[in-house]
Amino acid sequence: MTAARRRAIHSMTGYGRATKSTPLGAVTVELRSTNHRFLELEQRLPPGCASLQGQVAELLRQHFQRGRIEVLVVVQGGRWTHQTLILNEPLLARYHDILVALKSRFGLTGAVTLDQLLSLPQAGCCSPPLFSAGWNR
Repeated sequence: MTAARRRAIHSMTGYGRATKSTPLGAVTVELRSTNHRFLELEQRLPPGCASLQGQVAELLRQHFQRGRIEVLVVVQGGRWTHQTLILNEPLLARYHDILVALKSRFGLTGAVTLDQLLSLPQAGCCSPPLFSAGWNR
């Protein structure tokens, strides 16, 4: 963004949406911003893209100093649909053991379910990786 375009931004409230065809499929990015005293970023990236969160946050920080910025990225079709999910079974087993121990410790009932386990961080990833470390902005 040029200095002239940066100066042209007067309001912190806005919405933008763009879609681009890529080898991965159709990538749609939505940005919503509202007034906020500080810079608050919320990112919703596709599964397998968690490694990009830091880079996306840095890119947003270069263009925004304050406000609540929500980013939604959706990828449809293309190579994206041919990814293989790899479960981190040793980590899932450890998560299960910890959850069962916590349930026992606090006297909770009910089973530890698969959806609970799969919602935990790093439970699974896509292979091959969709993006390399040299992500192109």
